[in-house]
Formats: sequence, C-alpha cells, structure tokens
Amino acid sequence: MSIMDLREDTLVHRDIRRYFKVKFEEIRTKDTYLPQDWPGEDVVDQLVDKASGQFIYATTIMPYIMFEYRSPEERLAVIRGLLGKPPGDEPYQNLDELYSLIVRNANRQADMLQIMALIITINRLIATANAPADDFAQLCSPQKLGDILGLVKGDVRRCLLDMHSVVNIGDDYRDIQIYHKSFPDFLLDPSRSKEFNIKIDDMHDRVYLHLIRTSRHRDIIRQVLGQVINARSMPPEVDILGTPANSSSPRRLASIFGLEHDELGRVVSDIYLMLDVRDDDQDIRIRHTSFLDFLLDRSRSGELFVDIDEARLTLRHAPIRSIFNTEGM
Repeated sequence: MSIMDLREDTLVHRDIRRYFKVKFEEIRTKDTYLPQDWPGEDVVDQLVDKASGQFIYATTIMPYIMFEYRSPEERLAVIRGLLGKPPGDEPYQNLDELYSLIVRNANRQADMLQIMALIITINRLIATANAPADDFAQLCSPQKLGDILGLVKGDVRRCLLDMHSVVNIGDDYRDIQIYHKSFPDFLLDPSRSKEFNIKIDDMHDRVYLHLIRTSRHRDIIRQVLGQVINARSMPPEVDILGTPANSSSPRRLASIFGLEHDELGRVVSDIYLMLDVRDDDQDIRIRHTSFLDFLLDRSRSGELFVDIDEARLTLRHAPIRSIFNTEGM
C-alpha cells in the first residue's frame, strides 16, 4: 500500500503558486522593511518548480521561512541553497520524515537505493550535456539501468515496487521518472537522509564504463579521448597537419585517424553525454572532471585507461598517415 501518493498533478501548480504568493505577502506585511516585490517572480517560479505539483513541499518550507525569530530573507536563502543550514535547523523536517518512511518500508532497500543513485547520476549528466535530452532517451529505462548495474532482467522493476509513490516506472524501455524534485535532494544530503544517504561518485564510473564498452567504436573512442587529453598539454604552434597542436577539433582529429570529417561525429556520438562537441573547427571538450579522472586512473577505467605516452606516439605518426592518405584505424 502506498504511504502517500506523491505523483505530480499539474492542475495543482496554480494553487501552489497562489499559496506561495499569499504567504510571502503575509511576510511582507509583518516585515515592512522588505521590498514590495520580494522575493520576486523568478524565485516563486523556482519554488513552484521544486514543489513538483505537491503541496507537502510548499507547506513544509513556508513555516520555516515565516519563523518570526529569524530573518525570512536568510531562511529563504537556506531553502534555495544560497546559505548553509544553521546548526539545529531542520527546514524539511516533515518532508524528510515522509521520505524516510517510504525508503524504510522498501523491501529491497539497498538495491533500490543503488538504482536511485544511478538514475540521479544519469539525470545530472544529461542536464549538463550539450545535446537535446531526447538524445539520451532510455538511459534511465529499467532495461538500461539493469544492464549498467548487472542485474537480471526485471530486477529493476522488482526493486522499485515499493517506490511507486515517488517514481514512475512505466515499461522496460521507458525512462523512469522521479515525481518529486526534492526526493533526490533528500537522498544526497546525509544530514537529511542519514542512514539512507546515497553516494553517486562510483555511479559515474559505472556509466562511463558501460557507454564506452558497449560502443562498437570502443577502441577508436579511447584513442580519440587520448588526443583530446593530449591536446591540453601541447604548444599552440601550427604543426604539419596545418592546425594548432593544442587543438582537439573534429577536423584535426579526423586527420590524425585518417577519417572523413563527418565520420568522427558518428564515432563519438555514443559518449556525447560526457563530451562537448560543437562544430568541425571547435575543440572537443571533456565536460566532467570525474570523466577525465576516470580515464587517467587505470584502477578505475581498466582496459579503457588512456595512456598519454601512447596518445603522443599516435600523434607523431599522424602526419605520415595524412600525407599518404591511408585509412588509419
């Protein structure tokens, strides 16, 4: 049985906005030093978005902000993550108690938390990717999550059976959706989730390993990444390839590997989640420090480890391959 239905109802957004505006007006009435437009429509929009159609979020944070012995501006800043939480403060107490109860009642709690950590990790990577979110469809599907975690078919759905009040599982090929935006915040904050706190650092490695290992371009991807990293330490002078040696543009990399310029985009498309790839003459960038650290740490990346010396040797041979127009890799 569901403890509480936390699924988002878009029809409630308007009422939540009205609730916030009424409560902020009450605060301004008592604290006349506040500007008449405080806290501003953009802040109200942020709070409505964070509520995800759930009044429990709104009715949890507003009493905290309205506490008469503290500055409402400072308390709102705490809610927005602009200020650290003062010792002893529990701005989300009611919400945290509800989430703790939901997680505690999960039958496969450890497995469920691991799956949630992976979903949160992937969603964060997608949010910062230089590509439409649709390009990464099904990365959070039960089937794909099971593949990444090495679970037997159907296990992701089984592990989340008790979580249907906070996640929408759908079918095996549809991305799992987290209903409430504050649920990941709860799981990631040890002061709130306590024994249910999740760590997502190692989940990054699982995603990186899976995306590269399952690509049919795995070997050349590794070498392309070597040149992207190598370019960072090269001098800016133009070399025999006709481009600056510290460049990692698709056009230059295609020359190094004897590819047509449009081939390189197809080669690296499987790892767009971790790269910033724009046009043929703009450098390819690694988006996340965690991905760079992963590639340079053999204990983490294993056979995908990027050897900089090997990358420099490949670059040294590139002009010969370019001159004789050989196919390369």
